[in-house]
Amino acid sequence: MKGIPWYASLRFRFAAVLAVTSFAIAALLGAWIAHVALGDARDQMREQAAATLRAGTATYETTRTVAPTVQIGEKGLPSGLAQRAREHDDIVTSADERETWAAVQAQDGTTLSVRLPSAPVVERWEELARTILALSLAVAAAASGIGWFVSGGLTRRLRRAAEITLEGGDVQGHDAALARLRADADGAPRRDAPRRTPSGEQDEVGVLTGVIEDTTRRLLLKIQQERALTADAAHELRTPLTALTSAVELLDDSAEAERVRTLLGRMRRLVDDMLSLAREDAADQADRDVVRTEDLAREAAGSGPGEVEVQVETPGRVRCDEQLVVSVLESLVLNAVRHGAPPITIEVDGEEIRVRDRGPGFPDEILTDGPRRFHSIGPTGGSGLGLVIAQRRLERTGGTLAFGGGGEARSGEDRSGEDGPQGAVVTVRLEPAS
Repeated sequence: MKGIPWYASLRFRFAAVLAVTSFAIAALLGAWIAHVALGDARDQMREQAAATLRAGTATYETTRTVAPTVQIGEKGLPSGLAQRAREHDDIVTSADERETWAAVQAQDGTTLSVRLPSAPVVERWEELARTILALSLAVAAAASGIGWFVSGGLTRRLRRAAEITLEGGDVQGHDAALARLRADADGAPRRDAPRRTPSGEQDEVGVLTGVIEDTTRRLLLKIQQERALTADAAHELRTPLTALTSAVELLDDSAEAERVRTLLGRMRRLVDDMLSLAREDAADQADRDVVRTEDLAREAAGSGPGEVEVQVETPGRVRCDEQLVVSVLESLVLNAVRHGAPPITIEVDGEEIRVRDRGPGFPDEILTDGPRRFHSIGPTGGSGLGLVIAQRRLERTGGTLAFGGGGEARSGEDRSGEDGPQGAVVTVRLEPAS
């Protein structure tokens, strides 16, 4: 899946954990076997030294001569070995990494000893260690391969479900995600049917991915139906609304006629917003150019209704569609005029542009959930389509929209002592120019 590095994937982690665990188990088991084998080899060296000394002692007791392998006297003996030989009637032994000794005291009090080099034991240990390391690495590699192969089936299904969900979360990817889901489904999912992935797996991962894909399918279908309803309703209402407008022009100038004209104007704006939203839903991603955020703010302030102040905190350069962003800022200023109160300011802070007013602020549901279609905002009871259209246009040019309270202070500004309404602030975040 795009955006996830290979070393952070579940598949790699599963294979790595299995490889490390297998290597540790194989190495510990091999070390224990090597320890036992090394102990046996040292015991054999002690027995060999004792047997050689026993034969040499018998010769010495008979002929008072010794073989070249037997040493007479305590010179060169390891510390404490001669003392042990005097205290014991039988042969005593001593071994270290370099040599193995056997010593005994003859009947005349002479100390006899035999020294054997421990090099064969050391060589055997080194060879065994190399073998254990090679086998441990082989076991780790095999376990890693098996883990990579086995986990591939699990992560592949999870990646597919995640890709469809992420694709469906993007407005541009709604249709593609829904087409993928429809291609894998034999029909609409039934409530009583067991959850399964397109390949038919019935394990825990299959159940999870099945639930995710079923939920995504239902949500995408609802979004598609909502988009279609918006477009169809706008087109169907346009013709009778035009005829109604012509009829209203024939009315007199009475208060009732003016009220009808006001309501008709609101209905026309609603239908125009619905048509604009339908066009935005069907539009592709916009081309982007490098522009200055200060220029965007000043152009929107100059063409918007009422007096709007532009405050530049930090100049910035962004990549966006200039006309789309300006239209979004104009829409936000118009929304502030309709639902907020002056003074209205456009603040430029690097790649962010904030539209701030001093009205009653956004309702809590807008701050927490964002704008929704046909959801009234504020005491004026707007349709909510203006903010939805602005959000959709920003998505087309790679930007985002965030809503907050006007009490959020700018950098270096203290609002703690101010009274009255704090208003609303809408933050437009754009892609910085590289």
